[in-house]
Amino acid sequence: MIVVVFIVFIVGLLDLRRAAGDSCPLISSDQQCLLDLFESTNGEEWISPWPINGGVEPCSGWIGVNCSMVDSECRVTNLTLPGNNLSGKLPASIGGLTQLMGLQLQNNYLTGTLPSSLGYLNAMLSMNLQGNGFTGTIPSSLANLTLLQYWNVAINLLSG
Repeated sequence: MIVVVFIVFIVGLLDLRRAAGDSCPLISSDQQCLLDLFESTNGEEWISPWPINGGVEPCSGWIGVNCSMVDSECRVTNLTLPGNNLSGKLPASIGGLTQLMGLQLQNNYLTGTLPSSLGYLNAMLSMNLQGNGFTGTIPSSLANLTLLQYWNVAINLLSG
């Protein structure tokens, strides 16, 4: 009886560690979104590039990627890459990171328009895109981010 209780306790602790953001096997759709971001923003030129071919799980060894268990799936919940020399355009697939709560991409060299797919990030609490080279109109889809508490797009060339 004591052994069973101890095993249940240990398994429970492991689940709590995963929920707190420790390594977990990321679902393939989130991993593809991260790979798209890496490719479209010249990831090989980042100050701290991800080891995409190094056999390292994104949730345990990719700088700026934080994951949590959400509905029994390992999902990207925060992406923090400020001042990391990202250049190019944000891919539309970034909207597939539907459990993303924080997106911190300030002070990089991102250009082009903001993808309307950012409006799919319904869990978003904080988005900082300050100090890039974004242009065009702010997508109306961002009105869907009803949980958003902090949003900074200063020092870009956006309108709307």
